[in-house]
Amino acid sequence: MWTRRKVRIAAMQALFQKELNPQLTKEELVSSYWSVLDSLEDEDFRPAEEVPEEFSDPVELDDLIVTSQLADVENDHFKFLIETIFEKQKEFDELIEDVSSSWNMNRLGRVEVLLLRIAIAEALYCEDVPVVTAIDEAVEISKFYCNEDSYTFVNGVLDTVLRKYRMEEGEKQAKKD
Repeated sequence: MWTRRKVRIAAMQALFQKELNPQLTKEELVSSYWSVLDSLEDEDFRPAEEVPEEFSDPVELDDLIVTSQLADVENDHFKFLIETIFEKQKEFDELIEDVSSSWNMNRLGRVEVLLLRIAIAEALYCEDVPVVTAIDEAVEISKFYCNEDSYTFVNGVLDTVLRKYRMEEGEKQAKKD
C-alpha cells in the first residue's frame, strides 16, 4: 500500500537526481527515476545494517522503501510535487533563505533543502495536505535520511517560513479588502 510518505520520499529521491544532473527536464527526471526502480529487487531497498533503535519509531522501514508500484492517485501527487518544485524552486529557495539568514543555501544539506521544498510545495499548493502534516512529514523523513540534528532545523525553518508566508498573504488580502 502506497502512502503519501513514500511519495514524498520518491519525490525527494527523484529531485536529488536533478541536483546531480541539473539539465534533466521534469519528464526525463520522472522517467529515469521510475526506470531505475523498475530494475531493482525488493532486497535492494533494504539497508545492509539494522536501523538504529532511536530512528525506528515512529518511522517504520517498510514505510520508507519506495518501489515502482505506485497507485494512480499517488502517482498524481508525485508528479504534482515534481512539477511544482520545478516551477517554483526559486520562490521556495527565497523563502528558505529569508528565514535562515545565517545559512547560505549552499551550506545547507541537499536532502534537507529538498525536504523543505517538498513541504513548502504541499503546504502552499496542495489543498488536501494540512500545513502541519507537510511539516511533520518533512521532520519524520529527515530523521531517517539526514543527520541526527537536521529534523530540528527542518522543523524550525518550515514553521517560520509558513507562518511568515501566511502573515504576508493575510496582509495582501487585507489591502485588497
